[in-house]
Amino acid sequence: MKKLFIKTLSQSALIALFLFHLPALASDLTPELRTVSSDTQLKPHVGLSAGFGDPEGDINPGGNYALEVGYQPIIPLSIALELAVSHYPIEGPEKLNRTSAIIKTAYNFGGQIPVIRYGYVGLGVGPMWEDRAVQNEMALAIMPQLGFDYPIEGLADQPLSLGLNVSQLFSSSDTPDTFAMAGVIKYWY
Repeated sequence: MKKLFIKTLSQSALIALFLFHLPALASDLTPELRTVSSDTQLKPHVGLSAGFGDPEGDINPGGNYALEVGYQPIIPLSIALELAVSHYPIEGPEKLNRTSAIIKTAYNFGGQIPVIRYGYVGLGVGPMWEDRAVQNEMALAIMPQLGFDYPIEGLADQPLSLGLNVSQLFSSSDTPDTFAMAGVIKYWY
């Protein structure tokens, strides 16, 4: 019951955050597609994330960790490679561990509202190795996501951002789909 409450609360909060300002922001929120005209607009980055995932069914929530490398080839679209591991304990000797290499694309919002202007919505697809006590197999992962990367100013001399990523991972195998939330720190070149 506690897992369902946390999942419902976080999903509702994110939906409310985006819908609250949507009518007033339609043109300001969605930047025009344009080509990159300088190296600084490519926005290359390296990111680390850590969080938790909550698989459907009897599997307990567990930790997930990822390394991401990406850039923005077209404004406001970005692409990244995410290498991730997840560990989910199951009652008894069972386990579910996932290792994935996911290509993510995202649409980055704009405007002047503090959190939303640094927000994004995206989709990731890639192979995933699922290690279970009874069977190991390769699967295809499909991962819609949304989040934000808020720049840290004055705290460090380096261009860093702190953010939050919320995703729903769907597996092509018979393992359960997973709702995940992670804190993200990124270094921007």
